[in-house]
Amino acid sequence: ESIVWGHNFKVSAANACLSNGTAIHSFELDDLHKTAILHPGGIAVPPALAMAEHIGGCDGKEFLTSVVAGYEVAIRVGMSVGTSHLQRGFHPTGTNGTFGAGAAAGRILRLSTEKMIHDLGISGSQAAGLMASQYGAMVRQMHVGRAAQSGVYGALLAQRGFTGITNILEADYGGYC
Repeated sequence: ESIVWGHNFKVSAANACLSNGTAIHSFELDDLHKTAILHPGGIAVPPALAMAEHIGGCDGKEFLTSVVAGYEVAIRVGMSVGTSHLQRGFHPTGTNGTFGAGAAAGRILRLSTEKMIHDLGISGSQAAGLMASQYGAMVRQMHVGRAAQSGVYGALLAQRGFTGITNILEADYGGYC
């Protein structure tokens, strides 16, 4: 379905995101939003591109709109939890990034409002990443790839009618914020 960057083969859209998002963060050349404390490019571009390849026929305007949606959602979620999220030991790109990846992938699929809500509820429910990984572990780079992959899973599942947490950010018990 989707190309693994730097190689001459394709894998599923979700696995392409895992590989490509991990590669972006591995080279430490990814962008940074200082207030949201995350690297939005690594979680917005891989799912938008992988899903564009998956569905075919996506033009440049639609692709860029999807990337912008991924940036916007990830940054706003990151700003909502602020620095306390990082101070508690979570890797914001791996956690907050799932929402942006879901938004980018869901926009490419042209999900309805209802399905996009489920997409974000599924994607965000998969949020993971701990900052302890920065001390000699290779898994930190994979947090970006996993966030991108989670967004693709969220969008594809929502498209097929799977439901997510509809108030994931504000739920009184277990909500993200």
